[in-house]
Amino acid sequence: MDDGSNRENCKSNLRFCPNCGKAIKQGGRFCPACGASLGERRMTHTAKSNIPAGSAEAGRQKPVEQAKAENQVGIMKKILILLLAVLVCAVVYKHFFTNQQEKLIGTWEAAQGQILEIQTERLSFNYRAFDYTVEGGVLIIEEVYPGNSISGKVPFKLKGDTLTIDLGDLVSGIFYGRSGMVELERADTDE
Repeated sequence: MDDGSNRENCKSNLRFCPNCGKAIKQGGRFCPACGASLGERRMTHTAKSNIPAGSAEAGRQKPVEQAKAENQVGIMKKILILLLAVLVCAVVYKHFFTNQQEKLIGTWEAAQGQILEIQTERLSFNYRAFDYTVEGGVLIIEEVYPGNSISGKVPFKLKGDTLTIDLGDLVSGIFYGRSGMVELERADTDE
């Protein structure tokens, strides 16, 4: 007479072939139904695995878990390097492009009291006002005086407290009758 304990015992000794799915007993190296090798692949059990932690099978799992951990560390390193690269690009961009306008803001004086005043959105000289933007080493200006429109590019160089602008043909004569290259010194330095 079967009281059910033999059936449970038999189930815990069963596993399934990973190739054909047939139930097979523990311990075989080959599936009796399809002949597939059972030693290379892990078998699925109906009951929980009884493999002790220190066995050879557990030893094979450790490198897999270690490889996963190393892979995660590698991914984190790549993400960190990418974030650092983005930060460096943002700092370089701010330093060379957006910060250039901040460095220009102020009052600049050429010979004999000729003043160029650069504010956040406007620059003015000889009582003429221009809207402007900065692109690298160029002031892009547009006159806001009604009825007489001047717009274009004025190259400049900024070195410390010395600003050199090339009036060119665009604003020649408008800057106190001057033309060509004009060198200005910052007039609003705190001493």
